Parts: sequence; C-alpha cells; structure tokens
Amino acid sequence: MSGIFKFDAKKLDGLLAKFGVKNTWLHLLATHLSSKKEFQYILASKEFEKAKILPTNLLGNLSIGEVSILYEYSVAKSNSKSRKSNGQFFTPDDVAGFMASYSNKFGIGIWLDPCSGIGNLSWHLVAAQSDPEEFLLNKIILSDKDELALLIARCLLTLSFQKRHNNLFQKIKNFRA
Repeated sequence: MSGIFKFDAKKLDGLLAKFGVKNTWLHLLATHLSSKKEFQYILASKEFEKAKILPTNLLGNLSIGEVSILYEYSVAKSNSKSRKSNGQFFTPDDVAGFMASYSNKFGIGIWLDPCSGIGNLSWHLVAAQSDPEEFLLNKIILSDKDELALLIARCLLTLSFQKRHNNLFQKIKNFRA
C-alpha cells in the first residue's frame, strides 16, 4: 500500500466539502482516465458529462483496495448513518484476494457479486482467471444499490483488464443497480 501512504487526504476532504461524494468521485475518475490516452473514450460517456479534470490525479498509483478504502472513507464522511443503514461494508483487499484464489476450485458458470461496491472482490476474481477480459464480459455480474460504486467498479475494471476489446467500458453490460 505504498500509494495510500503518500495520498493527500486533505485534498480529498476539500473536494468532498466542495463537490459532495458523487461529483468528487466523478472528477477523480475523469482525471484518472484523462491521464491514460487509451481510456479517454470513457470520458465521452453520459456518466461523465459534468465531470471536471482536476489539476492532480489523486488516484494514480493506487490499487483497487486503496481506492476502495478512499471510497469507503468518502461515504462514511458524508453520512455514516446512511452507510450503515444501506449495509455498505467493504471487503478488505487481502480478504478479497484470498477468496478469489479459490475460484479455480469451482466449475464453469456465471459468478454474481450481489453487493459489489466498487468491485474489490470482483477485481480479484477477474484477475484470477485465465482470460480476465472474457470473464469480465461474460462470466460475472456485479450488482449494488450504489450506482456510483458500480460506475467506479466499471471504470477500474476496464482500466485493469481492457486488452483486446476496444471500448470495453461500453461493452460491459453486466453491472446492475
């Protein structure tokens, strides 16, 4: 977790105070995507119509687990009571990796992550497959009440696993609120 130790929490707090959780995370994602030429097509999506590019890419060099921690912090900071009532509790990175390491012991089928959040467990499950991109497109369904978390998951999974499929972000149809 070297990236998280260098993370500027004061900048995140300032963004949350100024823009709220949803817009802060849209801006963070847009900034992160804009730094990677092959993924700038995602910024043309309707989800990013109002997103701004920030001067600093705060998500650069962070793992999925570290981003998960920051999202959990953002949600808790904005309204800790709604977080509890909505059942938003995140799978720690090491636990997600451990669970995914056993996925090859199960038969072929479709996997469901019914409370996926930003996709930490799903990311590890996809990464453990022989063809992660194909698995992401056809063998896993992510579901969550938090539409923003699903958007973050879709972006992060695209960034991590897009190889052969150009425009993977638009091709992912298996994320449901």
